[in-house]
Amino acid sequence: MELELRHLRTLVTIADTGSLTRAAATLLLSQPAVSTQLKRIEAALGRPVFIREATGVRPTRFGDEVLAHARNAVASADRIRESKRIAATETVTVRLGGSPGPVFSHLATKLSGLIDAPVVSHQFPSASWALDRLAGDQLDVAAITDVPGYESRP
Repeated sequence: MELELRHLRTLVTIADTGSLTRAAATLLLSQPAVSTQLKRIEAALGRPVFIREATGVRPTRFGDEVLAHARNAVASADRIRESKRIAATETVTVRLGGSPGPVFSHLATKLSGLIDAPVVSHQFPSASWALDRLAGDQLDVAAITDVPGYESRP
């Protein structure tokens, strides 16, 4: 049997609750199902993870080592799941600004096709307006063109 995340989560829950019955309630499973799953996990590992006692269970020395790895794996999986959930809810919008014209239109069109995010474009009457908003963090990208004798400041 190949150990899966659900098996590791079961081991951690058994250790945290100290009882197969309480672990079953936490995992929303029956106690016999948790007991059977634990037997399969221990058979796959080749050694007992827990010592069964009248008052519950406690980890063996081997179990302590397995549980340390299982806790790390479960915590990592939870962080990955959380990161995925956060990333799915985040919407990044690219704010493009500039003066109306072919450079601005071309950049807006190309940018929309190159990135996987909505592009919101803002047209301003002059390049200096776009640069001011870029410097003020109101834009992410500015499309400007210089006219000889009226160059924009860097």
